[in-house]
Amino acid sequence: MRGALRPSRRGLLRGALALAAGGAAAGVSGCDGGRQRPAAPVRTSFQTSGSTEVRWPGHQPGRLYLGVSQEDEDLSGLEAEVGRLGVHRNFFDFWSISEEMAIIRSDHEQARLPWISFKPPVTGPGGWHTVASGAVDDHLRGRARAYDTLSDPVVATFHHEPSGDAAGSAEQFAAAYAHVHDVMLDETGMSNVALVPVVGDWEFNPNNSRSAPRRYLDEHVLQRSAFIGIDLYQNASGAGYDERLGRILGQLDAWGRPDLMVGVGETGCTDAYRVPAVQWWKDSFGWAAANTARVGVISYFNSARNSRSGAYWPLDETAAKTAAFAASARSEVTCLLPA
Repeated sequence: MRGALRPSRRGLLRGALALAAGGAAAGVSGCDGGRQRPAAPVRTSFQTSGSTEVRWPGHQPGRLYLGVSQEDEDLSGLEAEVGRLGVHRNFFDFWSISEEMAIIRSDHEQARLPWISFKPPVTGPGGWHTVASGAVDDHLRGRARAYDTLSDPVVATFHHEPSGDAAGSAEQFAAAYAHVHDVMLDETGMSNVALVPVVGDWEFNPNNSRSAPRRYLDEHVLQRSAFIGIDLYQNASGAGYDERLGRILGQLDAWGRPDLMVGVGETGCTDAYRVPAVQWWKDSFGWAAANTARVGVISYFNSARNSRSGAYWPLDETAAKTAAFAASARSEVTCLLPA
């Protein structure tokens, strides 16, 4: 596959990072995001802007992408029930770029935004150090060149939910993430790639005595992030997106990044909790739809993989849950990739 990819376009890193610090991108194919802006005080409220600025490749101001991740890569059966889906979330190992590219191209044919995740070649101790050391740079450059052959955007995540694995310290994750970004940017410029980290919303929960989101999302990571990915499921508290994403956006403002949006990489609801799943979903999606200045993507985890006794996440838990998701998918705020 490497021989068919485009040649290197190195030497772009310094200029591209300068652009990121100094201003916003002009369109879908050349978005850099405007990555350094004034600070705001710590609060759970957050800044909302009516800006029509395109902030990352694929971003459609005032709209959001809604879709799923699931074991069956063919989404046509689900789409027959709920309507067209705007984003398809997928997970790959470090080396499976050929398989990954086939699915990305298939999603593009269906006007979906692909959001993929890949982990380091070693997910145990030393995994992040291996990446940051430059030992796998050839593969990262090949990955960048593969994405560069695409005419439509892709969202890519290096090692989602890093605090859940033992690949090293938070600082080593941040160094590895920054290295992935810089190598890929140096290779092609990443004009159609939105590189984003993904952390669990538990990292921002005040009840989490071990939370350390700023260690994973340090300044080096924030400067290199198109937006911040968050995994967030319904829980016993009953709190929805308004409280939990609102808290995270308030923290980003406090870190001086009111320009950064969030995208929900995994989410789910279930009737296992006191708040009915349909109500939790309607309230949460409704809040996101009213806050598209800061929320750009939502992917539902339509899989039983994380289910447990009494808690079933897939949409087919009840007909009412499927119908509620369908109403969201067909709403005026959701979008597909432009034709």
